[in-house]
Amino acid sequence: NTDRSLQSAQLLMLGLFPLGTGPDPAVYDKSLEPAPAAGLAFNPVPVHSVALENDWVLRPYTGKANCKRYKKFVKALPKSKRYREQGEKYRDILRLASSATGMYEGEDPNKILYSINEIYEVLAASAQHNFPIPPEISGKDLRKIGELSDWNYHNQFLGKGVGQLMGSGFLGELTENFTALS
Repeated sequence: NTDRSLQSAQLLMLGLFPLGTGPDPAVYDKSLEPAPAAGLAFNPVPVHSVALENDWVLRPYTGKANCKRYKKFVKALPKSKRYREQGEKYRDILRLASSATGMYEGEDPNKILYSINEIYEVLAASAQHNFPIPPEISGKDLRKIGELSDWNYHNQFLGKGVGQLMGSGFLGELTENFTALS
């Protein structure tokens, strides 16, 4: 629920349904003025959002869902064998990323690994927009941090149990909405 995200959604809709692809408004109501040119006719697509803390559909740990099972899963993940092993294997690059950005500095490597997406997004956005990144982070380091970020995303949602916790609210709401239409 930020201006940037809403603008992105609006532009996506305009890309999917560009000017000239929708019906003239006069088709719906003869009292409406037709578009000045056929190329300007379009269907506006409403974009809605909810505040992050109320997005229980895609974030089962917020709002009315407040899923304790999901919170317990998330809290245990950085302590899991998978994260401990991966954190130890990439200890040096994780500590480098942490100290260079000041994010999660002094944390265990597996905790840094669990939060590596936050670190990578800042570094990648800076590099993409030609802003300086910390000089101790090389291009090779940035690629490795990106790979660890991908690994983290994949492993955060690995397994049937967490998939059900993350997806059931969305699928339930989708089913309700489609059922209401019929």
